[in-house]
Amino acid sequence: MFQSSTPLGLPFQMEETFEHDMTFLQDPMADLSQKKMMLDVIFRTPHPPCSRLREPADRLTEDILPYRLPLEPRMFPDLNFYFTLLGNRENFLDMWPFAARFHGLVYDAAVSAPSVVDDLIERLEQLKSQLGLNSTDNFLGLDPSQLNAFNYPSPSSAAPDMNFAALELDSFDFCRDPFGTDVPQAGETKQETPITKPAAQKEPRVPRQEHTLLSSELQKPLETVYRGVINDRDHFRELDDAYNRHVRRESGIPPEEDSTWPKDAETQRQYVGKMFEHIVRTDNFYELRKARERLAIVKAKNGGKSTTPEEPSEKDDGEPPKKRARKSKGGKDTSRAQARPKGVNKSDWELMDDNITPAECLKAVTHHDFTNVEIELLCWKLLFAAMEAQKGFTMRPLWAGHRTVTTFNDYKTFADRWNSMCEELMDCKILVHSLTRADWFVKFASAPAKERSAKLNNDLLNGRRDVQNQVGREIIQERTESQDWTTSEDYEIRTKDGQVVCQGGKIGDKTRRQLAIREGRKD
Repeated sequence: MFQSSTPLGLPFQMEETFEHDMTFLQDPMADLSQKKMMLDVIFRTPHPPCSRLREPADRLTEDILPYRLPLEPRMFPDLNFYFTLLGNRENFLDMWPFAARFHGLVYDAAVSAPSVVDDLIERLEQLKSQLGLNSTDNFLGLDPSQLNAFNYPSPSSAAPDMNFAALELDSFDFCRDPFGTDVPQAGETKQETPITKPAAQKEPRVPRQEHTLLSSELQKPLETVYRGVINDRDHFRELDDAYNRHVRRESGIPPEEDSTWPKDAETQRQYVGKMFEHIVRTDNFYELRKARERLAIVKAKNGGKSTTPEEPSEKDDGEPPKKRARKSKGGKDTSRAQARPKGVNKSDWELMDDNITPAECLKAVTHHDFTNVEIELLCWKLLFAAMEAQKGFTMRPLWAGHRTVTTFNDYKTFADRWNSMCEELMDCKILVHSLTRADWFVKFASAPAKERSAKLNNDLLNGRRDVQNQVGREIIQERTESQDWTTSEDYEIRTKDGQVVCQGGKIGDKTRRQLAIREGRKD
């Protein structure tokens, strides 16, 4: 939850779903066009695409926020109003989940604490200004197809197939289901289930895996009084499994009809073996390509030469004798480590060693000496997770947040899903690192005091960093707008006289995206 120590300094707790939105808006590495779409939803709305009128780009046509009542109580219209207002927009399906989340936050807060909403709107306007979005050049000319490429929360898989012109909205409550997953089509009732459908038409998404007790309890508000709903260990396991399967996405071909399904142990071992080989393959992957690019930038900055740190004298190297001794422990040759150029970090330099083994490559990225059995355990866990996912079960509980629960990729067969997983693990070893992170329930149960202390230290660090980032952004924006400073794609900042304010050598956004594309990859 956002507290007063957040970058925006909001004096209230946000809904967890909108917390992800604010984090995304404040992330300097996040896609700018996505931020434009989100802020556009809040601050302005263009004429519907059917209109032949086109006003100049610098004029607002229909503002959303002014629909808030000017007199007390300063309420917003209900969600149905905004569904009608935004329904004719070309990118409606891309923007609607965010619009519903934002409305869910301000609709209730406007009644209990109007000043809080005023403060949020003011801070969002400041954020819009900091992002340089006050100018409306091409502000509304967004390509919805590009927005999906950044894996941002989108409506359910059934939403694109809806016929919005034929929806029966009279008896439907969009406040209960803001994504419209259960809206009946014209001539259709929920009780009627067609026996057969054309092959090109998707089966309807099953939003919930029903468990009578769990479904009933999830509809009840928090009472802050222990009621003992769960009886014992077995009952807990039953409800825990039902809770993880409560949200279900559209599945692929049923296992009994999927010829690629891992039905027996032999097929399962073949799938595991394939993933094992992809994980340990290290001849060409993203982190290695990025390391080589960084080295090339460093060399280019130094006129094609790779500068090495100055050799310290044996008598005075600035380090205690014990630390010097640890470097050469075991008789390991440290000449290559000492030859590491300035501007290249240790992990990148290790990856570019011509004599490095696949095991050493994995260690450089994941910081762990893997054994065969550990990688096999990891692959088997992924196999069973993939089988659940292919059935439509993401195994993500609702408390993980809307963005986490709704992130899902559809695959027709199990082999399609598994092949995609193998390709990603072969090309991005940091994914392996993420898969090895400890479960938070276990971490907290093992060391509650230490984990609490770590959270506090991280909060203090983030507080200082937020102030530094804000001051830095404001200074850079002020100096660049006055043309006292110039910036480059590799983040180098220079004065008008050419003096270096901040050394560059970093990899820009465009280059990172290019490096993420593996040569010869089909997608």
